[in-house]
Amino acid sequence: MFESKPTQVDESPFSAIVDITHDAIISIDQDQNIVFFNKSAEDIFGYKTSEILGESIDLLIPESFRALHRKHVDAFVDGEHVVRPMNGYREVQALRKDGAVFYAEVAVAKALVNGNPIYCATLRDVTDRIHSQELLQVSEERFKMAVEGINDGLWDWDLLTDEVYYSPPWFKMLGYDADEFEPHLETWAELVHPDDKVMALQHVQEYVTGKTDNLEFEMRMRHKEGRDVFVLNRAKLIRCEPDGKPVRLVGTHIDITERVLAREQIKHLSNLRLALSKTIKAVMDSQSKDELLQKACRYAVEFGGLKMAWAGLIDEESGAVRPVAKYGNGLEYLEGIEITTKEDDSSGRGPTGIAVRENRPYWCQNYQNDPLLTPWQERGAQCGWCSSAAIPIHSNGKVMGAINFYADVINAFDEEAQSLLLEMVVGIEQGLASYDLRDKNNALEKDLQESEAKLNAIIEASPVPIALIDEQERFIYLNNAFIKILGYTLDDIPTLADWWPRAYPFPKYREALIIDWQRRMVECKRDGKAFLPIEDADITCKDGLVRNFIVEATSLSGDFSETNLVTLYEFTEQKNAKLEIMAGKEQLKEALSDIVRAMSAMGDAADPYTAGHESRVAEIAAAIALEMGLNDLQIEGIRLGALIHDIGKISAPIEILSKQGKLTEQEYSLIKLHAQTGYDIIKGFNFIWPLEDIIHQHHERMDGTGYPQGLKGSQICLEARIVAIADVVEAISSHRPYRPDLGLEIAINEIKAHRGSRYWPDAVDAFLRLVDKNKLPVSLNAKEGE
Repeated sequence: MFESKPTQVDESPFSAIVDITHDAIISIDQDQNIVFFNKSAEDIFGYKTSEILGESIDLLIPESFRALHRKHVDAFVDGEHVVRPMNGYREVQALRKDGAVFYAEVAVAKALVNGNPIYCATLRDVTDRIHSQELLQVSEERFKMAVEGINDGLWDWDLLTDEVYYSPPWFKMLGYDADEFEPHLETWAELVHPDDKVMALQHVQEYVTGKTDNLEFEMRMRHKEGRDVFVLNRAKLIRCEPDGKPVRLVGTHIDITERVLAREQIKHLSNLRLALSKTIKAVMDSQSKDELLQKACRYAVEFGGLKMAWAGLIDEESGAVRPVAKYGNGLEYLEGIEITTKEDDSSGRGPTGIAVRENRPYWCQNYQNDPLLTPWQERGAQCGWCSSAAIPIHSNGKVMGAINFYADVINAFDEEAQSLLLEMVVGIEQGLASYDLRDKNNALEKDLQESEAKLNAIIEASPVPIALIDEQERFIYLNNAFIKILGYTLDDIPTLADWWPRAYPFPKYREALIIDWQRRMVECKRDGKAFLPIEDADITCKDGLVRNFIVEATSLSGDFSETNLVTLYEFTEQKNAKLEIMAGKEQLKEALSDIVRAMSAMGDAADPYTAGHESRVAEIAAAIALEMGLNDLQIEGIRLGALIHDIGKISAPIEILSKQGKLTEQEYSLIKLHAQTGYDIIKGFNFIWPLEDIIHQHHERMDGTGYPQGLKGSQICLEARIVAIADVVEAISSHRPYRPDLGLEIAINEIKAHRGSRYWPDAVDAFLRLVDKNKLPVSLNAKEGE
């Protein structure tokens, strides 16, 4: 086939065959020189046959691989193999004309041509396959790292054998180690939630049989700790038999517990908001407390997603909390239940007792683990309750009871849920307060109606004439007494303009009364002052008889805010009687004055040397009282008392009273008895003034140095204090048998010197003002007879 000197044969059938193959065919001699180079070799290496023939095979081998290549060749030459495949050796590398190195599979055959050994190699470029394998390996390594690095659980189910591969994260998600279970479908069946197993298998069956296009669903699996783990299951068929029968299902389990719980919480809060909205509406729609509480319990269950709710009110006498409204599952829980507000009772130390006693909500997030709920846990477990809440209900600032809520999951009452329930209770409390206010208003309205009826009856039955006058001065009502006593009806006096000339026919009197009436009404409306009664109003009745009244007017409020109530209190008989009494008193006063004057004359007759002294003292004392602003009755009493203040001297011997010169001590003692003697004479008379005290005390002094009792300050009656000053002034200024008059100046000095000690300061000051004004009623410097 080959000559000793290699040449390329182009026309033989052999050349045609080797040129159409895709593999490079190269022959070398025993010196490693190329003697044959086919068409595919030209394409693979980039050399023309003419360029490469006779060249060393090293031209096609990378320098780094040439030593290894010669090692392989030497082993082949010395061996007995005719053909030695070299495929799969990744060390086999070739070198293109452009210097590029590539991987190749090589098969070598040894033959003798003309007695000379020829080595023929078939070479295939496997660069793309090698790269693909490397990429696959990298991909597999990356996939392995991804599977082991993520938290999602990977599973691979052989549908023919029910063997299942579970990745380590799959077990870790459920709290287990991978070696705790067999790689079999039974592992999944054991760990899936019993209530979800049928549903999960049904989803798989529908997908495998082609009824659904994809497989994705949520289910629960049991964690090693006993809690539920919510899992999102996704899977895909990756291999089927030629007849279309599925044989392998691969999928993932993703832990979506937090997502599901968050979703459930959103739903839970949304339900509570709806319950809150319904309860607020119930506040406006309900007609009673019981109805509102019952609706609140119902809405908490129907719309709020809770399992049961009940409301209880406190029995004030026993302290027990009595259920008044309830709704939901587990109402048997309340049968025979005992709850109290008393802390020393075990039935009062639960959530409801604490809520009403301590006035604070109690949130139980784990019903079966809360020690305070021990007495009720067995009942709660039968109802399936996992958490509860007890919230106090207030009325008028005081706890009146509590409302309780129950849920079938633990931690059902987080901060936001608590806020919504508290807002619901606030709405309930506002409703209860509105019912209380409505009941009070109804009671007040009823009382008002009853009061109005009673008032109308009283007004109609009242013996006092009463009239109602509106803002337009129209009479709108006259009671029976008004019509009976005055004789006028609404037809007679429709307005005040019709009333004035008929009730007050005398023009001057009528005009003055109208002006006074209008002034008082303006003051009432403008200044808010009370209407001062018009006293002594003489009203002419329809029959012409004049009757005397006190007129009062009151502005009404409420529905009668523009109405005046006028009341006429008749004083006709009282006025006539008063006039008669006043006439009698005047006559009595004149008679008493005559008696006093007679007594004064008796005193002057008994002591002719001091005649006129008492009358002058009376005038001075009356002037001081007037200057001090005392009323007329007091002034008259002071004047009359001063007129007889020395009446007791009628019992003293005339020779002592008229003695010239200084009296002896014994004689002076007899004279001093006149104050007591005068008191004894007068005390039997029933005067309207304190004349006996004036006589008895006119020699008493403010400091207690006077006689006969040694009285001090306020112990001395006001009238006697005034008369004492007038008596001293007149005595010093007038002539006495034992001395001449000393004059007014000496008297003034005496009064000033002892102001506040002997004499009452107010009366002293009034006297001195009279002196300054030159208003003393008598001349004190004049001597007797001048």
